[in-house]
Amino acid sequence: MSSSPTLPMGTVAGGLEIRRILGHGGFGIVYEAYDSDLDRSVALKEYFLNGYARRDGLTVVPVNDASTEMLLHGRDRFLREARMLAMLHERAHATSSSLVIVHRVFQANQTAYMAMKMYHGATLRQRVGTDPGSITEDWVRGMVSSVLEALDALHSLPGENLVHRD
Repeated sequence: MSSSPTLPMGTVAGGLEIRRILGHGGFGIVYEAYDSDLDRSVALKEYFLNGYARRDGLTVVPVNDASTEMLLHGRDRFLREARMLAMLHERAHATSSSLVIVHRVFQANQTAYMAMKMYHGATLRQRVGTDPGSITEDWVRGMVSSVLEALDALHSLPGENLVHRD
């Protein structure tokens, strides 16, 4: 049994080699992974519901019997929403340039994964820390506009009941 919730560097999941941890939140862990078939790095999000999941080797398991249903329901939602993001990218009229590009979705290690386009650059927290003067009203308006554009695209799908997570 592993005490760390993250996969060890070098682990291969779905043919993608884990290179480093990019971040984590209450619903998942994001890694930089290498896709040797396409010779590119991807952002690989692993569904890992904090407080309900633990790692047993590479496998994600519930922390107790009471957590099983919550973990399985969340995994199904993760997969559905990942597929929806991929579909939005394919639908040119609904695609927002602010939505992440999903390359593929798969299950392994009793959890779900979403391989996405790797974007490089500073996070908002890093930018505030290194160049706070660049955070102008116009810059904030542009960023908020991009977020609203993405939300509009997501909510344009009929019949979808979205939950915004990490």
